[in-house]
Amino acid sequence: MATQPSASALITTLGRAALEAEKPVIKVTVGHQYGQEVIRPACEAAHLFCEMVNTRTLTSRLIGQIKRLGYRVVVIQNQPTEL
Repeated sequence: MATQPSASALITTLGRAALEAEKPVIKVTVGHQYGQEVIRPACEAAHLFCEMVNTRTLTSRLIGQIKRLGYRVVVIQNQPTEL
């Protein structure tokens, strides 16, 4: 018989989800260039981070630092506009 999660565990889980939803978001796209994965900014905040470090793309190290600042990083899927 499966046990039900306690009320405090449920509240903690819901609280974490609410805190995660309140974090500021930056949007990026992931692509490939010359066989290497590149992360490009897709919103104004992401562009500002690139300007601060004088680069056009975001590195995985920079993404980690951005997350430590309290941002959520959302990957926007590239959709073809016409086939």
